[in-house]
Amino acid sequence: MKQLYIFLSYILVCYLIFRSFFLFLKLPFLELSSSGFLAYLIYYYQIDY
Repeated sequence: MKQLYIFLSYILVCYLIFRSFFLFLKLPFLELSSSGFLAYLIYYYQIDY
């Protein structure tokens, strides 16, 4: 369970880096799809408990 939280926090950090990078490049479509993918990951792991 602890490894799962480490994995999710690692994904969150990568997401924030990519999000700022996409906002810098002004690519809202990629930014929206990445946030949707993150929400799907969180939803999937909540079901998996």
